[in-house]
Amino acid sequence: MFGIGTPEFLLIGFIAFILLKPEDLPGMMRKLGEAYGKVLRIYHRFLDEMDAFEDAIKNEEEKKK
Repeated sequence: MFGIGTPEFLLIGFIAFILLKPEDLPGMMRKLGEAYGKVLRIYHRFLDEMDAFEDAIKNEEEKKK
């Protein structure tokens, strides 16, 4: 989707491990995962809405013919 895969997540985790205290890391990674999940849900909802919009446009064009 955004070009973020396993290597990128590992890099982010490694940088976070260096910058954050070890006891803060699990909570931060959990929050990051939750935020990523929300972004994915919003993205997929947007795609579904766009598909419905395109279908409505096609139906209107077919009615005009």
